[in-house]
Amino acid sequence: MAFVSVHAARVSRLLSRALAAWKETLMGIGASIFLIVIGAILTFALDFDIAGIDIDVIGVILMIGGVVGLIFTALIWGPRKRAVVTREPTEHRAVEERAEF
Repeated sequence: MAFVSVHAARVSRLLSRALAAWKETLMGIGASIFLIVIGAILTFALDFDIAGIDIDVIGVILMIGGVVGLIFTALIWGPRKRAVVTREPTEHRAVEERAEF
């Protein structure tokens, strides 16, 4: 039974690390797409003036930032290799069958 609990704990740790790395990449993609969408809305959909601020320029800057973030997420953080270290349990237990009467 101890081997099963050690194995389950190891699998749980590996899954949590993989999930954290996947969330990291997904959050980067989501934030980049969000910046692109907000920038496109400011540039193409809205038509109003604020004294001293050009909304179109802010929209283009946000879109450029989103594209750069998307490229960084896809090319740099996406394909990096993650080392998975597996170790054998340090304690081995022998299981003996009970004799039937």
